[in-house]
Amino acid sequence: MLGDCSALNSLIRMLIIPGALTVALFPRITALISVDLNAAKKLYSKATTIVTKIFAPILLIITLSSHVWLSVWLGVEFADKAWVIASILSIGIFFNRIAQIPHAIIQAKGDTRLTALIHLTEFVLYTTFIYRY
Repeated sequence: MLGDCSALNSLIRMLIIPGALTVALFPRITALISVDLNAAKKLYSKATTIVTKIFAPILLIITLSSHVWLSVWLGVEFADKAWVIASILSIGIFFNRIAQIPHAIIQAKGDTRLTALIHLTEFVLYTTFIYRY
């Protein structure tokens, strides 16, 4: 149990960098959306590319070497049971980071209804999967 929490905590700490980028981007994108939509699209594309180029290789390495690292850190017996979970978490964190930028764009546009609908859809899907599996 401690290993799962520690591994997840380590992976979640990687969210700080794209989170900071998104927070820094938000005022600029908010200003650009109303003035120059093409410039806002270019900034969005650039931010997504930066996050992808930084985190894809890191999380790919984590995903492919999760068994090795967990074996060294917490033992082979634990790694045999937890490496798949660590791999899935790292892939999920990657997509979560990529999704944070479009989420910021939706907020910058002031489209809170769309955000609420997305979260409601996620809630329905997650609760369905939790009870089904």
